[in-house]
Amino acid sequence: MFNFFKFIRKGLYLNSSINIIDNTQIIIENCKNILECNDIIVRVLSAEFIIDVWGSDLTVTSFANRSVMVDGEISSVSLNRRRNEK
Repeated sequence: MFNFFKFIRKGLYLNSSINIIDNTQIIIENCKNILECNDIIVRVLSAEFIIDVWGSDLTVTSFANRSVMVDGEISSVSLNRRRNEK
């Protein structure tokens, strides 16, 4: 079945995008908020996912125009689908 809302989200570029540069930098675009930030985890809220960046010496160097840049030694990235809130 055709999902109209997914089509609209894709057409309006509302989906999140994650760019990983080696294990030293991640840029997450179209995010809503930073939920948690310390030297071992950065947790970011997007429209459909909670994105966890794990590593050491992590810092958020930019939070502008709905994008986040995380620098440090990155060991893993995980995506957890948000529950639909009605």
